[in-house]
Amino acid sequence: MSSASISCGLCVGFIGLLLIVILLPLSHQDLEYYQYGFLKRRSTGDVMSDEKIYSPGRHWAGPDFTMKTYQKDAHFVDFKELSVFSAGKNSSIGLEFMLDVSFTYVIIKEELEALHDELQDSYRAVVDSRARDGIKNVAANVDFTQYFEDRVNVEGILRQSVYERLLPVHVRVMDFNLGHVKINEQVREKQLETRMQYERNEEAYNKKLAQAERDATDLQVAAISLQATRTRSLAESEANYIRQAAAAEADQIEKLAAVNGFASLYESLNITEQKHKASFDYLRTIMRHDSIQLSSSFVDRDNVVRTSSTD
Repeated sequence: MSSASISCGLCVGFIGLLLIVILLPLSHQDLEYYQYGFLKRRSTGDVMSDEKIYSPGRHWAGPDFTMKTYQKDAHFVDFKELSVFSAGKNSSIGLEFMLDVSFTYVIIKEELEALHDELQDSYRAVVDSRARDGIKNVAANVDFTQYFEDRVNVEGILRQSVYERLLPVHVRVMDFNLGHVKINEQVREKQLETRMQYERNEEAYNKKLAQAERDATDLQVAAISLQATRTRSLAESEANYIRQAAAAEADQIEKLAAVNGFASLYESLNITEQKHKASFDYLRTIMRHDSIQLSSSFVDRDNVVRTSSTD
């Protein structure tokens, strides 16, 4: 073999070794822990999105392929002073104020092909736009006072709205936080005045209610007092009637007893003539007067009892 042939063979071997050294590293593609990937041809720029979705690690792809990567871990979105309008009662209708909102989302791996075909790298801007619209649209249906009095519920309403708005973009909302609720000075003063007026109205209403309660109580007291007076009068009238009836009955019983007693006395004394009975009644009547003293002094020869009395 000639020296020329040997030299040619060595040159070819060197070139082949050089190509292996150059092309072998280019044939391996690395994906970090936070990345998904599709194979992408270097020569044409075509992305093989309809084939395998590659996960983090080192992959053999060949010298003509690189990786089109997408973020695997959470994306963080932070809206500062996002202007929204509220719906509510009275003066809070159409009130403009600002919200600080932050949330995280992840790409749904099973829908990564659709995301690439529809949006490619513009998905972040679409997510941002749709999230803003979702917050603004639902904020218009929330009472302004709920942002301060029922924050947990409001945060849940906003999160659900953003979650539903981003599903067509092939991402899923993970964490969602409602931050500061800010209103400008004029609105703050207006809300304060509205609240103070509400408190004044409530105070006036409570005073009227208290006065009505006092009036009702006074009426009840007067009614009870009148009923007590009426009951007392009826009781006294009934007591007087009972006393008078008892006195009349007692007098009747006393008179009947006197009649029966006199009849028994006349019978025992054998007093039968009417004049004797009249004399006895006369003497009895005189004896019942405290101012008359009756005494017997002597019996004359006519057998007549002589009496003397002093007034």
